[in-house]
Amino acid sequence: MVHWDGAEIGGAVIGGSLIAFSAMINLFFLGRVTGMSGIFYSLFKLDKQNGLIWKTAFVAGLFSIPYIASRTDNTGVELGDGYLPFYDSREMFAEDLEYPGYAIAGLLVGLGTKMGNGCTSGHGVCGLARFSKRSFVAVGTFMATAFIMANFRYYVPFLTDAKVASNDFQDGYEIFGDVMFGLVQLAGAVAVVYSAVNAEIGRGKIEALVSYFIGSIFGAGLLTSGMLRRSKIAGFLTFNDDWDPTLAFVLGAAVTWNSAATHFILQADKNAFGEPLMIPKKKEIDPYLVAGSAIFGLGWGLGALCPGPAFIDFLTYYQLLIWGPCCVMGMMLADPIKSVCNRLCVKVGNDVKA
Repeated sequence: MVHWDGAEIGGAVIGGSLIAFSAMINLFFLGRVTGMSGIFYSLFKLDKQNGLIWKTAFVAGLFSIPYIASRTDNTGVELGDGYLPFYDSREMFAEDLEYPGYAIAGLLVGLGTKMGNGCTSGHGVCGLARFSKRSFVAVGTFMATAFIMANFRYYVPFLTDAKVASNDFQDGYEIFGDVMFGLVQLAGAVAVVYSAVNAEIGRGKIEALVSYFIGSIFGAGLLTSGMLRRSKIAGFLTFNDDWDPTLAFVLGAAVTWNSAATHFILQADKNAFGEPLMIPKKKEIDPYLVAGSAIFGLGWGLGALCPGPAFIDFLTYYQLLIWGPCCVMGMMLADPIKSVCNRLCVKVGNDVKA
């Protein structure tokens, strides 16, 4: 049997369309691909050479609309004849995953997205839209391993004895989330002002402001589509009597709209300011792409969380205090692991020649 909810399907299509619109604006005006894992990795590294200012503004915008929705009394809307929830309840979010599961899932997602150069946004929404062979391989790989992990956990349960903190603790955590949101918005405002004052005339002066706007649309898309709900992700990845196909409509809408726009933008080969597009140039299918995508899929299937939605949920659900740092750790470990693997491959190659 298939779980078919008209309101949630409608939300998925609307949300996927908003995500596509955000990606279109980013590519058309700023010439950039919208990859969540890459954006967050640069922020965690405080990488001033790779767009720290505009990425700060983007993330501030990304958090804005979902945060406001999370703090309202009724976190959802009437849509057609049904109701579209934006967030899981505290109990539903915590369901079926122990604290160590969040740690393992976060580590795998961070390691996999960095090693494989992307996640559901960079490879899925943007890569498929420009018919990138690397992205087709990446998406096929991480979807396969995510389905495998989610279904294995469903039929052979492990790490499912979930504990839930007291309501008082969770209320306190939401106050912590409020403070974090305020700090992120302050950083975003500083980024917008800094960009306007210090950048050269042209795109640079509005880059951070446009990035904030792009991020806010992307965040609205994640909110509306159901991507901020662990239950929705798990329901899609798990084949059972109540399988939920909603997220297929999210990706379908996002890729359809974005591919149409991307076709025309790529033909122009320049952004709205006449500058070259910053499209990933790597085309070969290398082992790290496949391995990283597989690792990401395992983490996604285990935790039902990927970078963009998870870091938004950090403001609301205390479990992300475990997942988040482990995800960052995984990202930071990716390059050292690749370096060790490269040295081993060279050594083995030399031994074979000898």
